[in-house]
Amino acid sequence: MKLGVILHRTSWGMYRIKELAARVAALIPKIMESASQENTAASASIPSRAHRQQHWNRIYESKGPQDVSWYQRRPDMSLACIGASGLDKDACILDVGGGESTLVDFLLDAGYKRLAVLDVSGVALNHSRLRLGARAGSVEWFEEDVISFVPPHRFDLWHDRAVFHFLTTDDDRRRYVATLRKTLQPGGTAILSTFATNGPPKCSGLDVMRWDEQSIVAELGAEFQLHEVHQETHITPWKSEQSFVCFRFQWRPARTLREGGDRQERV
Repeated sequence: MKLGVILHRTSWGMYRIKELAARVAALIPKIMESASQENTAASASIPSRAHRQQHWNRIYESKGPQDVSWYQRRPDMSLACIGASGLDKDACILDVGGGESTLVDFLLDAGYKRLAVLDVSGVALNHSRLRLGARAGSVEWFEEDVISFVPPHRFDLWHDRAVFHFLTTDDDRRRYVATLRKTLQPGGTAILSTFATNGPPKCSGLDVMRWDEQSIVAELGAEFQLHEVHQETHITPWKSEQSFVCFRFQWRPARTLREGGDRQERV
């Protein structure tokens, strides 16, 4: 082979190598940017779950029971809605986000026997145990995040005052509803109290979702039948007003509805 041909082919090969190297170099920033965006998206979804416990433990370690905006000396609205559900005193009742709430005290006073309190903050739960003293032994305590809670048994009533409105992502709310479905007895009662549409946009430094009848019915689904809606003006310990709305639902899963229809047809 002539020397000129060899040199030409070698030169062309070097050119192709340089061209490919340039293309690869041009792709590297795009690959890095894509990876960075994926990492950012992942890290944005993690804090809502991974840091929730740390956030609420810090709140309850630094503030007393009457130093938080949601404090109630007596939870009248919750007690009224629980009473309206018509449950027997031996019904299983779960207070979601119960933390330092005195609801469990009043339910024990009223003669309810099978009570449980769930909260992501172990600090808050410990405060309630100390307040109840010997009576704490008759209550089930769950230091869990509601969206990942695995219930040891089903409950007749689910009560949540001011947890649901902190779930600002679709994924967290879907997981909440999934937990609600696997925790509540079919035909059971779900009571949710949230900030109303004219309520505060933030609480304890966190963004919240504000709800009304139409939006929360759409979020929970048709199997949750709305029985009651109550507007409530909550007065904080420092005398400011917060607009809440309380919803009482009955869970009628599709199978229960079908069975009820079959029974009616047979009758």
